[in-house]
Amino acid sequence: MLDLIVPSTDQDFTTTSALRALVLGATATSTVQDSQFSRMIRNASRWAETVIGYPVGVQTYRETAAGYGRRSLMLSRTPLRAVTAVYDATDTGTAQLLLTSDFKIENSEAGLLGRSQGFMWSGPLQAPGTGGAFISSVPLDAMPLTGQESRPWLVDYVAGWTYNGLSTSSPNWSTANGGTTSTGRTLPDDIEEAVLLKAQLLYVGGREVENEKLADLEVNYKTLGVDQPDLLLMPYRRFR
Repeated sequence: MLDLIVPSTDQDFTTTSALRALVLGATATSTVQDSQFSRMIRNASRWAETVIGYPVGVQTYRETAAGYGRRSLMLSRTPLRAVTAVYDATDTGTAQLLLTSDFKIENSEAGLLGRSQGFMWSGPLQAPGTGGAFISSVPLDAMPLTGQESRPWLVDYVAGWTYNGLSTSSPNWSTANGGTTSTGRTLPDDIEEAVLLKAQLLYVGGREVENEKLADLEVNYKTLGVDQPDLLLMPYRRFR
């Protein structure tokens, strides 16, 4: 189970001025089309999150996760920015709160928490010698039934990137357990570039022309192709 506790304050992952410069040229100053540019940016930002498969902006979550007897626990939202609490059961009234020294952010981009004692496998055990010929040939110790795991680990954490930065008063800003003191932008440049290109395509209707000219009016679209925005986002896609 994954609950959103504090939503992101970032809704758009580029600016109308950046889109104006891309569509109309770097010297364009008219803001007449900015309301339309703003809509295209909002749509392109949501598109980017759909392609990546998870929210882009920094948010705070509470998630229950299954352990598999390994030293790593995978969380759904990335990149991990801070971990505020880890419990060994879902009832915080009776669960044991792990000490900050008991775990660490092992891989922020992959969403992995590390713990030297490991994260107990919660699947039920099957009796030795049951489950068919292959099972009966293994050692006589009881084995966990895969696919039957419960989700006893409860984690409160902050994950995602920020485009506009975070103030220290933001509920999504935390330095707890591996958290950063940074308040500035963390969004990768190629995600913004993908949003820009997609917004451009939405504005021009998906045309792949480089420029159009009618009498003295010339517009340079500088499109790199319909598939280019998707390609920029591929390194950030996550399958789970």
